[in-house]
Amino acid sequence: MAKIKDGLLGSVSGKLGPLVVVQRGDMSYVRAAPNYTKDSWSDRQLQHRQRFKAVSAFCKQYKQQFIIPIWNRLATNSSGYHLFMKANMPAFGRAGELEDPSMLHFADGTLPLPFKLTLVADPEQVDQLEVSWLNDEGLTGLRLSDELWYATVSADGFQGPFESGIHRSAQGGLIALPEESGLCEGVYLFFASPARDAFSPDCFLAI
Repeated sequence: MAKIKDGLLGSVSGKLGPLVVVQRGDMSYVRAAPNYTKDSWSDRQLQHRQRFKAVSAFCKQYKQQFIIPIWNRLATNSSGYHLFMKANMPAFGRAGELEDPSMLHFADGTLPLPFKLTLVADPEQVDQLEVSWLNDEGLTGLRLSDELWYATVSADGFQGPFESGIHRSAQGGLIALPEESGLCEGVYLFFASPARDAFSPDCFLAI
């Protein structure tokens, strides 16, 4: 590393071709820029990059359905996309494989979830599920008009969001499963405000 007291590089900082200039106090230091190659990464770093790439590819699929209408409303210091990605990273293993779909989150927000959300499948009605819940006794007014929304997971992937048409005040009802999906494995339930400008966190229920 070379050290320069003043002169041409005295006020320069950053990379200059194969060199890096660093300012420390009133001194400038010049060193060779690091030359990174694929072989420079450790196994752990490569694994992290692979995982990050896989999670990013997963999240990009849901930009229009979930990120823009739901997660962008939560964005302050970070984008809705990065919030969505951060929330779903724990569901993926080190190699980037989706290990636990129940740990995924498609919705989040300030609206409350009700108590004792339950899901019942009827063997004779494979195209719909019965959902029920209990409301907080102190919940009144506009919140009782919140609508139940949901997303589904099957061997064919994730679908939604779907609007059930069921209001919070009903404390239950029947939701329809998408016809084009395979055998449904679980449902992500959450609530949307009447104006569609606020949402609750979601709750995954396996079938």
